[in-house]
Order: sequence, then structure tokens, then C-alpha cells
Amino acid sequence: IGNYQKTGYTAKITKRIIDSISSVAEAGANEILILNTGDILHTDTSKSQTWNGTQLDSQDCFEDAFTEGLNLLTDIIDYASSIVLKVTFINVRGNHSFDSEYALGEALKKIYQKRSEIDIINQKETRIYWYWHNNAFCFTHGDKGVERLPLIFATEGSHVFSKAEHRHIIMGHLKHSKAKQIFN
Repeated sequence: IGNYQKTGYTAKITKRIIDSISSVAEAGANEILILNTGDILHTDTSKSQTWNGTQLDSQDCFEDAFTEGLNLLTDIIDYASSIVLKVTFINVRGNHSFDSEYALGEALKKIYQKRSEIDIINQKETRIYWYWHNNAFCFTHGDKGVERLPLIFATEGSHVFSKAEHRHIIMGHLKHSKAKQIFN
């Protein structure tokens, strides 16, 4: 959000996600995981820079993009929590908006702190490990160390890796043309 997106971009994303949530709820799901794999915001500062200081051209000022991102996420979480029993939002920090995404996650934790059916997972670490029904997940942005991720997962995320039969690495940085199966 904040890059030169077309008019109605955020509304279209919201609609698609809400339609997807509705579909899985209609199919009987009672728990939904919403995942940000990083870079939901185009820049990290009001100077239109990434976390590393790379200058970017931006359509919107940082403050407006941050507010739009927060509104997008709360709309999605609110909708999901209205139709299922449990909602988990996992927030992975990206290389464009590393600090601001952490702030988004902390804002969401504060907004939903009294809602026991909503769990916001926001960490300082760049990788988040999660266990669900005999599945271990490593959620990461994926801008660094991609080839080492299986070993990193097995060691750094051993608390979930070792107890699961199925293991998954989910990344957001790589483009579709670069996506690949790292291990079977």
C-alpha cells in the first residue's frame, strides 16, 4: 500500500479476501489464519524509504498508507471473527516496511487485546514458527537466505519442526516466476 496502485486497489483486495473467508466458512471452517508475509506497506518511513534506506517513489504519504493498511487489516480480521470461532493473524516483517509492519502488528494487538477469539502474532524476529494439526510452518518474508531456510527451520524452529509430520515454508518476497519447491 502506498505504491502506485490503481484506484480501488485496497477495496478489491479486501473483497477478494472477504470472499475467500466466506467460502471457507461456508465449507465448515471454524478457524481462520490471516497471514501478512511482509511488505504490506511500500515504504517504512515518512521519507519514502525502505527499512534499509532505499529511496522509493510513492503515490501516498507514509502516514496515509499506514492508516490504509491498518484499516484493511482490521476490516478483514473483524469480518473473519464475525463468521468463525477463532482468527489468528500472523504478521511477518518485510524488507520494505520492516519497522512500520511491526508497529502495525502492535497496533492490532492493542485493538484486539480484549478479544480472546482473535490472536495476533507479531514478533521482533524475522521468521515466525507456528504449529497447527501436525503441521509445522516457517513464515518468513524470504528476501534473504532462501536456500538455507530448510536448515534454519530445522534448527531455529526445532520446537515446531520436530513434532510435526508435515513442514511448510511460506514466503512473500519471491515473485511467482521465482517460486520453487525447496525440499519434498
